[in-house]
This record gives sequence, C-alpha cells and structure tokens, in this order.
Amino acid sequence: QIRQCHDTVQLYVSVLDCIEEQCHHQKLFITDVLRLILVSRYGLAESEIFNIVPKLSWSSWIPACTMLKQHNVLIERMGLLTFKHSQARQAVELKYCSDACQQTSSRLMIVNHFFSKLGKGHVTFRVSDELPWQLKICKDSERLLICMTDFHILEHMYKQNDLAELLKYWLFLGYDKPSMAEQYYNSLKSVEYGSENKYSMTEIASMYELVGRFLQDLGILDKAVTLLQRALEVKESTLDPDDPSVALTLHHLGTLYTQWGKYNAAESLFKQALDINKNVYGSEHLTIAKTWDALSVLYQAQNRSKDAESSRKQAGSIRRRLKNPQQAQKSLTGLDELCKQTQRLAEVPSGVESVDRAKSFNELGILALIQNKLDVAEAFFKRSLSIRETLLSPDHIDCAQSLNYLASINVERKRYPDAVALLERALDIRMKHLPADHRTIITTSRNLCVVYKKLGKLNKAETLYKQLLESQVDGDETTRHSYATTLADLGVLYSEQKHYNEAEPLFEQSLTIYQSIYGLKHQCVGEVMKNMALLKYDQGEFESAAQLYRDAMDMKEMNSVYHQLSGCTEDGVRTSVISPRNVDTDKQP
Repeated sequence: QIRQCHDTVQLYVSVLDCIEEQCHHQKLFITDVLRLILVSRYGLAESEIFNIVPKLSWSSWIPACTMLKQHNVLIERMGLLTFKHSQARQAVELKYCSDACQQTSSRLMIVNHFFSKLGKGHVTFRVSDELPWQLKICKDSERLLICMTDFHILEHMYKQNDLAELLKYWLFLGYDKPSMAEQYYNSLKSVEYGSENKYSMTEIASMYELVGRFLQDLGILDKAVTLLQRALEVKESTLDPDDPSVALTLHHLGTLYTQWGKYNAAESLFKQALDINKNVYGSEHLTIAKTWDALSVLYQAQNRSKDAESSRKQAGSIRRRLKNPQQAQKSLTGLDELCKQTQRLAEVPSGVESVDRAKSFNELGILALIQNKLDVAEAFFKRSLSIRETLLSPDHIDCAQSLNYLASINVERKRYPDAVALLERALDIRMKHLPADHRTIITTSRNLCVVYKKLGKLNKAETLYKQLLESQVDGDETTRHSYATTLADLGVLYSEQKHYNEAEPLFEQSLTIYQSIYGLKHQCVGEVMKNMALLKYDQGEFESAAQLYRDAMDMKEMNSVYHQLSGCTEDGVRTSVISPRNVDTDKQP
C-alpha cells in the first residue's frame, strides 16, 4: 500500500490508516483530536484538548499520541500539539475534515471552550491568540464584539504588540478608530458604574490606563487623555496621592501632552511624577532616570537645549551609578521590590521596629490592595501606621499616607463614618506640613467631600469645596482644570440642595474656564452644559433646559463626526477630553 503512494500526502494518509488499525479503540478520539488541531490557529495544548473532548482519557490518549509523534504526524512546539509537516496537515484534512460542516463543528467546540474563559482571572495569551481569530473565521460578530471589549484580551494583545491584528478585528466588525475608541470608553463606564461590578477600583484604574495608552499609540489623543485622566483620578481616590502607581499615570499623561504639543502641562506632570518617585525610591533609581529622559525630550521639543542637556546628564549619571551591582539592587520595582521587602521583614526579629519596616508594611499593603485582598491590606496598613506613630509622631507626614490607604479600604467597604475620620486626620496632618495648593491636599480634600456627600454632611462638603477654591490659584492648564472641576462640583452640591442662584454662576464660571482651556467643543464643556440643563429643568425653565441639553448632545455628536473626518480642531490641534470629577451626569431632563 505504501509503495502505491504517489506523493507525501498519500503516504501520510496510509500512515494514518495504519495508526487507526493499531489503535482501533481510540479511532474516534484520534479523529476528533486531529480535526481540532487542524482548525486551530497554532495548535492546542493537551490540557485544552482534554477540556474540549471531555470523554477522552489519558489511558486512551497516551498510546495514540505516542504513535502520532513517532510517525511524524504531530509534534509539540512551545507546549502546543501541531502538525510536524504541512503534508501531514493536508493528509488529515483530506482524510478527516474534507467536509466544511466538520470543520465548522470543530471550530465551534474550540470557540465555546475559549469563550468560557472570558472574564476576570481566566484570560491567558492563549485565549487572546485563539478566540478572536476563530470568531472572525466563524463570522460570529456578536461574540467577537464581546471578546474585543474584554479588557484582559486587550491587555494580552497590547503586551504582545499585536495592535495591527487587533485593529483588523475591529475593522471586520465595522468600527474605525474613533468608533472603536468610543466603544472602549462606553465599556469602561459600564464596568465602573455597572450594578454587577466585580472589579476593585485599582483594577478599574488599570483598565483606564491600559486603554488610554493603547489609544495614545494609535494617535487618538483626545480620547486617550480622557481615559488617562480618569485613571489618575481613580488612583488618587483609591491609593495615596504619593503612591508610585499615581506617578506612573502622571508620567503617561506627561508623555501624551508632550506628543500633543502641550508642553507646559507635560512639564508640570513630569515634575510631579519625579517628586513622588524620589520620595519613594530615592534619587538614584531607574524610574527617576526615565522621567529625566522624558523631560529631556520635552525640553528638546521646546528648543530649550540647556535644560535638555542637563536632563540627559541627570539620566546618564543615574544609569552609570546603577551599573554598580550594589546600586542596582536599589532599582528593584513592583513585585520584585515587594518580595525583597517581605524577605527583609522575615529576617527582622519580632518586636524590632523601624521606619523602614513601617514602609515595607505599607508597600505590602499596597500589593494586597491592588489584588483586592482588603483584610490583608488593612492589617498591613494598620501595622505601618502603628509603627510610624510610635517612632515618628502621630502628626508625621508619613502617617497621613497610612491613614489615606485605610480610608480607601473603608470607602471600598462602604464604612463611610470610619473613612471620614481617617481622611480628616490625614488632611489635618498634610495641611500642617504642605502648602494649601499642594496636589495631595487637593486630592484628599476632594475625596473627603465625596464621603461627606455620601453621609449627607452637605454643609461640611460645601465648606471644604470653598476652601479648595481659595487655595487653588490660577496657573497652568492642570491647575485651571482642577479649579474648574471644583467649581462644577460645588455647583452640583448646590443644585442637589436646590440652591439654584448659588449654583448657576459656579457652572457658568466653570464653563468659561473649560472653554478657555479646551475650546467650545470639548467634553468637559458638554458635561457642565448638561448640569446647567438639569438646573434649568428643576427651576421649571423647560425650554432653556431642553436647548442646553440639545446643545450638549449636538456637541457630542459633532465631536464624534468631526474626529472621524479629521481628528483635529480648527487650529490643527486635537482637543483634550477630561471629565470633571463627581459631576452628576446621570439625571437627564
């Protein structure tokens, strides 16, 4: 029979016939498995095969798999079973899968397996590689859209730099770049504000940051800045304003503004990131060097050659010193640094406390908080606070950091009275050590106002908002944006109390500032106009309310169409989109 074969494909078909004769009890399983491998993208792992074919047992599979490998039909590459040669693939297709219906059936089995993995904690690079590819071939647009809006799929594809492939899937669904960005934005909002939210606020912040960076890479800067700004707001309200994760988002925002040509705002953000990282890591750390590099690029774009050269020298000096192995050990970041701190804690005898030990407990608490292990995080933060109060003083600035983290845990658990007490104490400590317009004081004050509102303490929230307005002086775009946001927040507070005469001028002033920063067609402008529409509606001025609301909606529609056509404003510069914090946009007249 073998001698009668005219080519290699026929020879492989004969080999498969021989394998079936020797493994006649496993014939059905061999057929199913080879069909699955044939229609897969890169092959399948054995664990995946056993999940897709539940009746398959190891006693049936091992002898069959061994023979298929020995006869050069299958081979294992990078943990996946696939065909050793293209002729083996052609033989399997000819013998087992010549019918299109058989291929479709096998594809659906693979799709159902990987689609069940979507969701928190189950998406791996295998899911992101296989599932969207299979759904596109099956022309299953409904499930492909669900797949593409899963942020874990985006995360894996972004890390593997599969951006071109990702865009192809969106084009297959009929989405161009602006409509894709809008879809991601709406999905993020539904995740954050959905009734079945299964993610912690730190995870939501990471999602905003991920999508923001992705859109920045695509040049969709107006949407990217919206998402990165929201990531910053969520991190500042959940973590401590001086957390390294906050510095990372500030750095990303600075890079975006540099790309956008908004150099003053970018410089301010980079310097804030630099201050935070120096406080956490010291002055000689790879993260510090990267920020100096970014500042060098910024200064070069402004033709500030001396400043650019000085920044380059700072970055180079740090990297040269870090070539020393002892110095390099100080450059650990993220999980590596936390593991190192855990090891140090284990080596310290029980009862021996130090400031470094308190810092280590604080960092371990952050890791637990990011993983949504609130009980563990709370225990670490309390231990850190106890050490700092004992060794430093109850009013030391480091205690404010621990208090802020404990407050965020209480907010997450809706224990608002406890959160208020902690935030009030953190704010008092920071006001003793820092100027009134410092970003950590502004952030802590805003967070405290939000909790006051949740407890119905509107008078306290009003007083604090007014103090914020007094402390925020006119400055760069970041400062003016913050001032306008506080005006809008206070306007919402007055509106909720039906103090319409006090609310209206605040909205108008906020609107004027937003328009001066971003132009007339910006999302922030639209959000304030919607709040003004709500105010007019509550006052019974229905025609004015309807007109304001229509203008806000028309602005949103025009922005969408305009970005699809050109992506630029009249002066050729993209507008930024930064949503005001805590502005109630849910009610509609």
